[in-house]
Amino acid sequence: MENEYDIITLDRVDSTNTFLISRRDLWDRQFLMVRADTQTGGRGRLGRGWHQDPGKDLAFSMLYRPPGKRTGGPVTLRAGLAAWNALFGHTGIGLRLKWPNDLYFDGKKLGGILCEAVPDGDGRVIVIGIGINVNAVDFPRDIRDSSVSLKLVSGGDFAVETIMKEIATFLVPSLDGPDFLTETELKALAEIMDAVGHRVFFAHGGEKRIGVVTGISESGRLDVMTESGRTVSVDDAVFC
Repeated sequence: MENEYDIITLDRVDSTNTFLISRRDLWDRQFLMVRADTQTGGRGRLGRGWHQDPGKDLAFSMLYRPPGKRTGGPVTLRAGLAAWNALFGHTGIGLRLKWPNDLYFDGKKLGGILCEAVPDGDGRVIVIGIGINVNAVDFPRDIRDSSVSLKLVSGGDFAVETIMKEIATFLVPSLDGPDFLTETELKALAEIMDAVGHRVFFAHGGEKRIGVVTGISESGRLDVMTESGRTVSVDDAVFC
């Protein structure tokens, strides 16, 4: 039987993340998903914009309230792993997850994730935003050579809401996990993520540094060996 999800569908919105963050009256609806046909101000990591072909691509946000005193753990990586699991059946080999929040197929960007936490009393809610290029066949000039869609990969058309529900099928159960990545999750990420061995720029101790990724920690951070041979754990880095 198909899972039933609590979904709000909007014709047009600035950002589904912003919509959910501003609507405190919806915060008691665990795993509520808000999908928009058109986003006028879609956002990505580090303040970047997110392009969506109106009516053709997927842009949605899920509301997640960690139970009790839980923090929610490495939600971004869990969302990435869920999206990878949902999309792999449509793309096959070539689909990769780039730490911490991007999906690529053969080196071209297919999707992205933006998680934002908002304090609420003694706890917090986490808004998990996911954008996937689904049926687009043309992109703005500045991202045309670096972007791809499910349609361009497979040659077929997709129902956008179906893709959203497929992602939710993997994402919702994963959010019941502990506030750290399990061995099973770490193993899965190691198989689909190109990170280990790559050089990165990062900030540590107030200084900009460069190092080589040696692994991913249970917290979801990158373990990086600096040029001095010391290993540090970082939660923000740019791949060289």
